[in-house]
Amino acid sequence: MNKTAAPKTTSTTKTSDPQSVNSVLIARSNFIGATVSMSWQLAIVFLIPVIGGYELDKVTKTSPIFFLGGFVLAMTLSVLVVRRFYIEFNKINARGDKK
Repeated sequence: MNKTAAPKTTSTTKTSDPQSVNSVLIARSNFIGATVSMSWQLAIVFLIPVIGGYELDKVTKTSPIFFLGGFVLAMTLSVLVVRRFYIEFNKINARGDKK
């Protein structure tokens, strides 16, 4: 039985053009930027009402009514922020599909 050596080099085929690679990189950077922006907005929208409600409860020495109110407000505002970004991404994708 004769043994043959493996080929020294492998063939590579270029299946993607530079323009499509560039558009993927642009889309990826847009997504990362929007995600970071949404993260900051969610943190602010959530933390301010919750911490504010907690502090109001400490000052007024009440049961956690202000904390719970702040929590409900924070959840509502968080849903609105996520909804706004969802609509914005759909508009961007619709423009990108038409090109």
